[in-house]
This record gives sequence, structure tokens and C-alpha cells, in this order.
Amino acid sequence: AVSNNVGSSRTPVLLAMLLNWLIFGTYLHLQLRQHGHLPWFQPWVECASNVLIVALAPSLFPYAVLIGFGQLAMNLLMWDVPVACGGAALMVAGYPFVLALQHQPIDSGMLLLFGAMVPGLGIVSSRVQELETRARGQYEDLIVGLDAVVWEGDPQTGQMIFVSPQARDLFDLRPETLLQPGELWVHPEDRERVRSAREAGINGTDTRFFVDFRVKAADDREIHVRDSVRIARDPSGRAVRLRGVMVDVTRQREAEQTIRHQAEYDALTGLPNRTLFNDALTTRIAEAKLKDETLAVLLLDLNGFKEVNDTLGHAVGDQLLQAIAGRLAAYLPKQSTVARLGGDEFAVMLAPASPRAAATLAETVAACLQPPITIDTMTIQAGASTGIALFPADGDSPAALLRRADAAMYEAKQGGRSHVFATPDDDQANVRRLQLLGELRSSIATGDFRLYHQPKIDLKTGRVVGTEGLIRWHHRQYGLLSPSEFVELTELSGLIQPLTRWILEQGVRQVRTWRNEGFELNVAMNLSVRNFFDQGLPAYIAALLTEHDVSGDQITLEITESEVMADRALARSALSAFRSLGVKISIDDFGTGFSSLSQLQQLPIDEIKVDSSFVAGMLQNNQDAVIVRSIIELGHNLGLSVVAEGAETLEQLAALRKLGADRAQGYVISRPIPPDDFTSWLRSKVVVSQAESGGLGAREPAPTR
Repeated sequence: AVSNNVGSSRTPVLLAMLLNWLIFGTYLHLQLRQHGHLPWFQPWVECASNVLIVALAPSLFPYAVLIGFGQLAMNLLMWDVPVACGGAALMVAGYPFVLALQHQPIDSGMLLLFGAMVPGLGIVSSRVQELETRARGQYEDLIVGLDAVVWEGDPQTGQMIFVSPQARDLFDLRPETLLQPGELWVHPEDRERVRSAREAGINGTDTRFFVDFRVKAADDREIHVRDSVRIARDPSGRAVRLRGVMVDVTRQREAEQTIRHQAEYDALTGLPNRTLFNDALTTRIAEAKLKDETLAVLLLDLNGFKEVNDTLGHAVGDQLLQAIAGRLAAYLPKQSTVARLGGDEFAVMLAPASPRAAATLAETVAACLQPPITIDTMTIQAGASTGIALFPADGDSPAALLRRADAAMYEAKQGGRSHVFATPDDDQANVRRLQLLGELRSSIATGDFRLYHQPKIDLKTGRVVGTEGLIRWHHRQYGLLSPSEFVELTELSGLIQPLTRWILEQGVRQVRTWRNEGFELNVAMNLSVRNFFDQGLPAYIAALLTEHDVSGDQITLEITESEVMADRALARSALSAFRSLGVKISIDDFGTGFSSLSQLQQLPIDEIKVDSSFVAGMLQNNQDAVIVRSIIELGHNLGLSVVAEGAETLEQLAALRKLGADRAQGYVISRPIPPDDFTSWLRSKVVVSQAESGGLGAREPAPTR
């Protein structure tokens, strides 16, 4: 009966219905693919379309009812019950209304059956939806509870089709922003790398890959992200779906950067440390080999830093290092690399660099350290000795260049120069220096040092009035070593303080011994500027004088003019403390330190010593003779005694006496003598004959009894 009612118009109308659902189904598919959900009006359009079918072709009413029944079941599963039932009510009410308007018979049985099924399906679908809602809730709780962004994407277009809401909390981005094409939320510098990583993963055979990148958040923050991506593949291996989990690893990256910074940079100064400097030097050496270029390595060691640490404390020493590091970083050219290797040792690399450029850089270092540094109201004069090594002439590895630069730096310290270039002999000298450095402490303790004495004579009477105590090291392998080979090592190693105290004890003890043997002699001993930082030294000298019952005026402390001028305020304070003990103060090597008359007047000194270089040339060079005469006159005008050192001929002695010098010492009188032999020399050695000296007596020291 139904078939007869439909008639011949059934086929085209059915085709129209199929075409309608094909178009609508395609639309729904696109909605699901692009947005991940169906439009809100979808159930209402379905129901309205069924009513429209009945309105256009009443004979298709039974079929429309069946289709509507299927739609109802689908909507109940996909949508809320009220929405689905609302759509069904529209169909139930719409069918009779349309059929009545067209005067068509209504199949009441079919309509009643359809109406009766709605509540039943509603109850079933409600239960199904309840279970689905619970499962979806658990799934959403699991997703939302993750500190990560879960996403799904199309491997063919590379576009995301789903992004979890954590994008807002973790990246300060709306999920819709991540769904936009182009990945504009990825940091511009990382987009190409991310794109390449995904293409490699999709075109490969693995089912998982990782990629690290930065997300550009809404507030312009850079958030470091690790994206773990799984690839779903069909049986042929073609990627059909991408599912990923993006985790914020910013704190982890910051911690890694902190650890890396701590491993590669000096914590105190912020400069690169030895490890990073060696790595950079290795890289630049490799580049220099390819380009046939020269590079320079400068090694700097601060002068007097240990004394600053020992006297003023490590806190002041640390501030001094920070100030020096700041100056080096500010003054040196940008193409150079500055590092702190440890302690008070700094290194500079310049590439490319000619020898001239390296020397200019060393001069820049000296200039930037020239101005005094003020720390907590204290003014500290910083300075450094610099050794320079060049690639490839002095080595083709970081270790070789640093070793050569270190040897050159030591030579600069010994010679009092600001910088010295490495030489081929530096390696052997460096090995010897390291050996001596390692044996210094034990040699002081075992008595391998001796205090030799070189006599001083009164130029008016010819009598021996004193000596200068000169230290020697009786080394078991190298024999007798002069101070030039080891004094600087004692300063570098911090042993200058115990060695100086040993010298002072030997000198004071020798004064007492000679007095017991009938000779009153003054013994002069050399101080280093580093001794000025030994605040306990004045008390130590006072205790020695008391212990050996020696008068302070029988002891003379000598300090070179250049060291006094390096820090006049410190020198004045220290020398005043020594002078308060009654000991005499002498300025050694006078004429080489560029001191002025006003500066001399401010220092608590008793005598000046004319440098041996002027004495040696005074008979041949008129300028040297003028300098010697000027120094003698200057000293006398200031009420100071004048001692000429380095006299090697009788003619020089006669000339010095004629110019008015008070005392003299030198090889013409005697070389330094071991203490055991000096007493015999005092009794028997003829210093200068009466005839040769032009009236200068050759007498023994005046006995005390």
C-alpha cells in the first residue's frame, strides 16, 4: 500500500534526499576536521530538512519518519537529550501539520510508533550520555591535570586540529591561536628547525620524535618547550595523524644554563674561566691554521696581590680582583677574549694579532691598571707583569702557548718590565723555576740558605763600618744561586715573609756575634715591598733586638726606590713603624725610581745608595758623573748619608771620596763573603792600600775593646 502511494515520483525524490545528505555530510566532515566539533545548529537543520521533505513530497512521509528516527538516535548519542528531543518534537509536530495542509492522509500508526519510541530512546540515550559524560570527564580531568599541552594535528597539512586548554595557562596563549596555520606562536628563530624536525619525523619510519623550541608567549616572554610527538601510520607506513605533548622546560633550561655558566665562567669576576678560555683558544687555533694567521696569548700576574690578601683580607682581595676584571673587560678591544685562570692570574687572547698588536695590547693592559683602585677608603696601586706567546711561533696548542707565556711573564717580573715576549729558552727555564718553587719551603726549613756579607767602608777613614747581608741559596743540584733566581719565586709563592724573617734573625744574630768578637758593625738587609703588608714585622724586629741585646742603629733596612714609589703612602707608614724601633732606613738603587725632592722629604729615611749603574760609568760618561754628584749633594742637603754601591776600581773609590760620598761598597773592596769567613777577612784583609787610594786608609774596623 505504501509503495502504491509513493508512485513513480519516489526515485527522483530519494535521489534528492541522498544528494541533500551528501552535501550536508560533507559539510559536517569539514567542521569536524577543522574545529573538532559539530555546529550547534546541526540537529535543528536535520529535523527541519525532514519536515521539508514531507512538505515537498508527502508520499515520502513513511521514509521521512524512518530517516527521522535514525536522526533522533544519532542526535541523542551526539547531543544533549533536550536538544535531540526538541528536534524530534519539531518533526512530530511538523509532519501532521504539513500533511494536513496538503490534504494528505496521515499514517497515524507510524506517527504514534515514532512518538512512542522517543521517550524510550531518550531514557537509553540518557544513560549512554551519562556514561559518556563520566568517561569524558575522567579524560578531561586527566588532560587538564597535566602540566602540558596535548595536541593533535594533520601530518599532510602540518596544522593542528586540537589543542588542550593548558595552552592558556602554560603559554599565555588561547588554544585557538595554536590552531592557526603558520605556527606564528613559535619563536621566529626556531620555526625552520621545528618544521624540519617534523618533516623528518613524518617522512621517516619512526613512530616518535622530539623537538625543542621556544614559544613566543602573548606577553613576549620566551618559553622553552619540549614537544614529544607520536606518529600514527597506516599499514603502508604513511603518517595519518600526529599527536603531541608539549612540556614547559624553561626552568630546566635555565638550570642547565646556570650550571653551564658556573662550569665555564669565574664566579667572582664573571669572566670566562680556564676551561672556557682553553676551549676558545683551541677553536681559534684551528681557525688560524686554516687562514694562516697569527694569534697572541697574554698571561697576566698581579704584582703584590698576595700581600693584599694576607694583610687586608680576602674580602678586599676579592674586590680588587673584581675591579681589575672590570677594567680589563672595559679597556681591552672587543676582538680579544679575557679570562681569569685562577688566583690573581688573568689571560687575554687576541686573534688575529701581529707581534706589534700584541705589544700594544700589553701596553693597554698596563695603562688600564695604572690608576689606583679605591676599596673601602683604601687606595691600592695595582700592576701586572705580562708574558706574551704567539701562535704558531711559540706553540700550536693551548698548553704550549700558556706555558711559554707563563715563562715570559716570570721573566717580566724578574726584570721589572711590564711585558716580555716568549723566547725559545723559556721552556727549560720554566722547568727549573718550577723545581725551585717546589723546593723553596723545605730549603728554608733545612738551612740551605746562607747570609753572605759584603763590607762597606767609610771613605774618609777607610775603616769597615758595616756590611750588606746578601742571601744565597746553596742548592744541592744547581749549586750557589743568587737572589735573582729565587727571590721573585718567594714573592710569588708567599714565602717572602718567612724568608725575610729568617734573614733578619741571621743579621741581628751576626751583629751580636761580631760584637762579642770585638767589632761594632752595622748590618743592612733588604726588604721587599711585600714585607710592608706584614703587620707583625715591626714587633718581630723589636723582639729580635731585645733577644740578642742589639741596638736598633746597628741594623739598616734597605728598600729600592722603585718599590717605595710604587705606593708611597704604604711605604711611608711601614718605614715609620720600622724607624720607631731605632733602626736605620736606606733607599737602595737611588736614581732609578724617579722620586722628587718633596717625596724624599716625606719619607723617614737615613741614607740613600747611589745605584751601581751610575758609579760604573762615572769615569767614562760625564752625564753619569753629574748624576752621582747631584745625588750626593741632594742627600747631604737633606741631612742623609750617601752610600755608593758597585765600586769596582780604585779610581772609582778615589772619585767618590772626592765627590763627598760617605761610604762605598763593591768588588774592589770585597765580594760577598760567607759568614764563617768574614771575621777572618776583618782581621787580615787589606781593603785598599794607602798609596793606591790617595790617602784613603787601609785599616781594620775599630775594635770595641
